[in-house]
Amino acid sequence: MPNPNEHINYAGDISVKELFAMAKAYVVHVLKNWKWIFLACVLCAAAFVIYSISSKNKYWSELSFMINEDETTSMGGGLSSIIGGIGLGNLGNNFNLDKILTLASSQRISREALFEKEVIAGREDILANHIINYLDSLDAWQHRPFYTRLFKKESDIKHLRFSHAHQDSFSKLENKAYTVLHQYLMGFDGKRGVFNTEYGEKNGIMKLSMWSHNEEIAYHAIDNVFQSLSHYYVEKNIEKQQYTYDVLKVKADSIYTDLKSVEYQLASFSDANRNLYSTKDKVTQTRLNREVQKLSILYAEVVKNLEIADFTLQNKTPFIQVIDEPYLPLRFTRLGLLKALVFGLFLGGLLSVGWLVFRKMIKDLLA
Repeated sequence: MPNPNEHINYAGDISVKELFAMAKAYVVHVLKNWKWIFLACVLCAAAFVIYSISSKNKYWSELSFMINEDETTSMGGGLSSIIGGIGLGNLGNNFNLDKILTLASSQRISREALFEKEVIAGREDILANHIINYLDSLDAWQHRPFYTRLFKKESDIKHLRFSHAHQDSFSKLENKAYTVLHQYLMGFDGKRGVFNTEYGEKNGIMKLSMWSHNEEIAYHAIDNVFQSLSHYYVEKNIEKQQYTYDVLKVKADSIYTDLKSVEYQLASFSDANRNLYSTKDKVTQTRLNREVQKLSILYAEVVKNLEIADFTLQNKTPFIQVIDEPYLPLRFTRLGLLKALVFGLFLGGLLSVGWLVFRKMIKDLLA
């Protein structure tokens, strides 16, 4: 029976001493090739420094806001309270925030935002054209890989610029150009765009943000998207109440016009007869008085309903409150020279040491 305290050496086991010896051999190998490490560090540092010098500022435009509305969620107040009580939070509110931010990234909103006229670099034009010119200057407007350029002609939207903002009358080519712009802003097929949305689950504060190498484009794009979003969201939320109010307003104006007309007829009749009425005239006067009374009652009732509709409209209208909005000059980020130098040295050292260790490992295994 083997002794449990007896140390048994199996083939292939590596002792601590051998492990230290192996590590020492690798360290010695790395130090012997310090020239290669130095060269890799210099090349990587130089590449990062050149990139830092040639790179442009990356401007960030951010706008945060919140929506105050007193409407209840679709699940009802009681169920929402129960859900909140068991720690699941206000699911209805989060759904509403998701809906608003999804709407912010929709084509419906970006269409309005992109076709507002703005003055950028002293030139007034549709914002969509400003963005196209900017992308074209970066050779990124309908950018295609090099290998496709050898076999395909120039893009059909390369020189397209929008001449009007009437989206309903866009040609097929203009719709294609708009789709490319929308994908650049909002992303497509899992690829992120330059526009981003987010919200805080606890405080309900929503944020729209965008980056661009052109400061004015970033500033105007965020502002236009927010204005379009707020206008559309409010309009759709009060659509039913607005329709009711408009119908009652037209009805009230119509009754009021009829009332004034009948009152004028009654006054004219009284002046013409100078309070000397025949039996036939008294019938006419009674009819006019009855019509005035009827229209007065109708008008009072419609005005009451109009006031109720106006109160409901005002109560239903969401209040969109801007918390922080972008202002020029925007904050920007850029890889500084010192940071680029440190990154380059670190990456060069990491890659060269990793390669040397990997190469020695392969040689030892093949030996």
